[in-house]
Amino acid sequence: MGSVHGSLVSQPPARLYEQQMIGLQKKLKGISEGYGGAPFNPANQSADISDEENTALWMTNLPPDCNHKMLLSAVRDCGKVYACVVNPPTDAAGGSHMTAAAKLVFFDRAGAENLLRRARQGRFKVGGCVPRVRPNRIKSAAREPGPYCRVLHIEGPPGLVNAPYLCRFFAARFTFELEDVLTVCRTPQRVRQEWRFGSYRCQAEAARQSIQREKERPDLADAERALWDQVNVHFGVDPCAP
Repeated sequence: MGSVHGSLVSQPPARLYEQQMIGLQKKLKGISEGYGGAPFNPANQSADISDEENTALWMTNLPPDCNHKMLLSAVRDCGKVYACVVNPPTDAAGGSHMTAAAKLVFFDRAGAENLLRRARQGRFKVGGCVPRVRPNRIKSAAREPGPYCRVLHIEGPPGLVNAPYLCRFFAARFTFELEDVLTVCRTPQRVRQEWRFGSYRCQAEAARQSIQREKERPDLADAERALWDQVNVHFGVDPCAP
């Protein structure tokens, strides 16, 4: 095992070599050295597109307590959000940033242009701060038009379709952030909720697939299967869409 001494951690040779290779891969792919994601994942690598086609933005000078709800509430009417990642300040861990930062990826170029225009005109504010917005170095291409988005409508028996239960269900299967969970309608037998995830990629789509897999599990008890058979999932409307 590596030993800890002050702020230094000695690594076994194999682990050190792995870190060196990851660092090299980040440089080759144009990924920031501070990025914590998997650089070998194609979804995290810069797309081979022109600057004019880039749908990804990077913003700094966000409030220190910025979260997905705060940020996405300020991006209304710009465009459908494909992915949103909020990075907290680093000063508490010895870093130099006292404010938060975020990467925001839209489904199309128009969404990025709308937010860039709003920022240039001084009309983009988040929690009392005026963020600096610029194209992200790791480029993202536009996605095909369709109903897919970060918002899901989940309908079914209230014993399953409720925020505490579904939060536990999803958290056991993938990592996610939420902008909000709203109850659209309710009867004694059924509930319809709107789940506004922070991202479509790896969150809303993962939730939709997790529910589908649960409905198809061969080892469910009859009573449990009867409940899951009543659960339906549909894509909703992203409140950030124009």
